[in-house]
Amino acid sequence: MIDIQNTSWIQNGFEYKGEWWLPEQPKLKVAGTLKTEERSKIVLDIHGSLNIEKNCEKIILGKYGFEEITLLKVFLYKESYESYGLSQQFLVECVIVGTHFSLMQKVMFDRWSVSYTYLEDWLATNVFSVREGKRHSSVSSSFPNYKDIYISSLNLTLRIQSSFYSEDVLHKSIRREHRACIEIIPAEPKGLDWFNEISFYIQVFLSLCLGIPSYRKAVEYSIGSQKLKYLGKSIVLPNFENPIYHLRDLLEYNSAIKIEAYEIILKYPVIKRNLQKYLDRWFEGFNKLNLIYNLFFSIIEDDAAGQTRYPHDFLIISQALEAYYKVVYPHRSQRINYRKALEFLLKEVDRTFYAFLSDKDTFVDDIVQTRNYYTHYSETLKDKALSGIRLHRLAWEMRIFFRLLLFKNIGVSKSKPCIKRFQTNFWRRM
Repeated sequence: MIDIQNTSWIQNGFEYKGEWWLPEQPKLKVAGTLKTEERSKIVLDIHGSLNIEKNCEKIILGKYGFEEITLLKVFLYKESYESYGLSQQFLVECVIVGTHFSLMQKVMFDRWSVSYTYLEDWLATNVFSVREGKRHSSVSSSFPNYKDIYISSLNLTLRIQSSFYSEDVLHKSIRREHRACIEIIPAEPKGLDWFNEISFYIQVFLSLCLGIPSYRKAVEYSIGSQKLKYLGKSIVLPNFENPIYHLRDLLEYNSAIKIEAYEIILKYPVIKRNLQKYLDRWFEGFNKLNLIYNLFFSIIEDDAAGQTRYPHDFLIISQALEAYYKVVYPHRSQRINYRKALEFLLKEVDRTFYAFLSDKDTFVDDIVQTRNYYTHYSETLKDKALSGIRLHRLAWEMRIFFRLLLFKNIGVSKSKPCIKRFQTNFWRRM
């Protein structure tokens, strides 16, 4: 279960002062400090040398009090000579607190517990009740019961868990907050890259439903579990106590992006009946759809941040549409050009989308002509390519088109409510 204190590491950073050494040289220990720096990197500063050459990826082990720490994918960044001797600074991609791993092949976990931004908003579950009386009033909270989701193609279970955090100011106020996380539970232990990939797929799915990017706030892992008896039944409790700090989360997180409840495209209560089917389809193309999900996340980040970088954004969406067609319809992609591919995809989405287009008849032609110009930069194509506000509008239409295709691919057939949300958000941000 996610500890409320661990969710603030991205904003507030962390610092561990201790001893550090290489797994193959356990007797050569040096003092140093592991910390976040400028909210853009994780660094290890040591007084001395660990005999690591530049451009050489290493694992470094450490100890902070009684706490074991493993640093993965570590590179020597710089070294300098001070009055006390040589000092080195390393860049660190991943920090695992609580366990020592001497080899990358041994970095295996039983399960992860991941907290995402706006997960509670997406769940839209009323967990609080307020009773007002003449002399007394009370606020109570109840733990919601979410059904486990089994992903058959990966032999994987996803479990939504809830916790509550209270904070009070004496004689003045009390605050109680609902915190949700998603447990990733494979049938057998898996490595770091596998868990990162699965948690990213969940992140992109949440972003698709929310309409804005969702980010990982905190990750905790479990190795082993406790077996207890409760009411005569045997239960297994995972040991979620130790966090994982990943550079990716530090670089991605954007606290400036906000969303209102009415802007969310598809909330959990609306799709929970078919969520099992949707997520099964979402994970079916594991690895195969990785490029498409990465392109989508890049697009939705620029979208939410209000960044308009033309023709850069337009070209990325064009690339995403082409990649989607080739991956989802491989049997057709060998014999159809880009124009025919777009015409085919346009027939695949809900016809309600046509009313949103500024000109349905020229939509495909505008994309093809503009893409040809910005790709080949031929003067003969310049007059046919869109620019300025017209290109801005076309890129927005393509964004929505791409999202509707992703919804269709997982089985969300009735996209009329989605399009209405897109229309509201479009005119608000234009």
